[in-house]
Amino acid sequence: MVSPIVSVFGADVFQQLVAVGAAFGPAGAFISPLSIYIALALALNGATPNTTTYSQLWTPLAKSITPAPFVTLPQLNSYTRVLTRTLIREARAADGTEMMISNVIFTNRTPVEAEYAAVALGSFNAPVLNATSATPINNWVKKKTNNLIAEAVPSTLKFKLLVVNSIYFFGSWVIPFNKTYTRSEPFTTPEGSKIQVYMMHSKFTGMVFEGLRLPQIRIDDTDAASGGYRAVKLTYRDSNFSAIALLCDEKKHKLDASACLNSLDIEDVLSGAGWRDISHFDSIKLPRFEVEVKQLSVTKALQAMGVKEPFSDAAKFRKLSSTPLKIDDIYHSSVVKVDEEGTEAAAVTVVVFGPTAAPGETLEFNRPFVFLVYDEEQAAVMFMGVVNRPTEAK
Repeated sequence: MVSPIVSVFGADVFQQLVAVGAAFGPAGAFISPLSIYIALALALNGATPNTTTYSQLWTPLAKSITPAPFVTLPQLNSYTRVLTRTLIREARAADGTEMMISNVIFTNRTPVEAEYAAVALGSFNAPVLNATSATPINNWVKKKTNNLIAEAVPSTLKFKLLVVNSIYFFGSWVIPFNKTYTRSEPFTTPEGSKIQVYMMHSKFTGMVFEGLRLPQIRIDDTDAASGGYRAVKLTYRDSNFSAIALLCDEKKHKLDASACLNSLDIEDVLSGAGWRDISHFDSIKLPRFEVEVKQLSVTKALQAMGVKEPFSDAAKFRKLSSTPLKIDDIYHSSVVKVDEEGTEAAAVTVVVFGPTAAPGETLEFNRPFVFLVYDEEQAAVMFMGVVNRPTEAK
């Protein structure tokens, strides 16, 4: 397994979102760690090196695990580029799996530095496009997410520049749930009430599957933080993609699945250790579900992780634009649908840049200075000298 830094970063963000009381919605709480990571990596490339703005963005992206898998920005960009291309390539080679990862920079009459534009395009395949309202942004998002997300930013959004990432995924189960077994059954909500849901059943007893990457189960009764858990890994057809459904110990976390998630060692869960053949159970029961999170602000969560100056008037994004900019907000939307056939999901992260309240730096010639006139191509100076006493104002 390659470095799980994106997943560990995502677990940290999710934990902070819960801590700050993020408004996910009643159906559930979902984020895309990969989408947020890529969007922040694009923002990091615009930060002025050797500044607090840069270091505060760098730390959660590069130091979520020890030792860090990279120590320079070009290495981080290379890691992100290779990871993105690998995921897309794996999906294209699979039957029944789709993956689309897209990036773009929208500018509202704000100049973008040529060097930044080159890195954005070369490492992130992110072109720079013009937009003066939210309409073209939301239209772009709708297209890139197969219509799952229609409005990534408010229609009244004011901005100078946007950094946008979108992810779309569709995967078919290796072993689909048989719809004839789907029944209306009770499900206990976090409040303790019971609702009727469509419970899907997958039976494994007596079945033979040759040449398939089969579902697996994991039972861990030794994890003190989670109180132990039971999990199933459901595999997607002809690919390395999988889904994990996990139940923590009910005595430890009651009905709080967010507390369960935050207690897990995500690196350990994702590792191959402890997973074994599905035959321990003769069937799995999983409800159909659709969870949508709209325009969730992740700003407070990132600030709790130490990313503060990028959101302030002291922010320095000189590699992004000559216009003084700060991050006004970061919107994150996601949709996850699971049924008998598989999973369809999408996510969008929008980093909204606005003007700083503080004025930009001014180069003021208010003391004696050098002045010359020359031909650039020939490097020939026609006039050269110093100014000690400019014309006095009358």
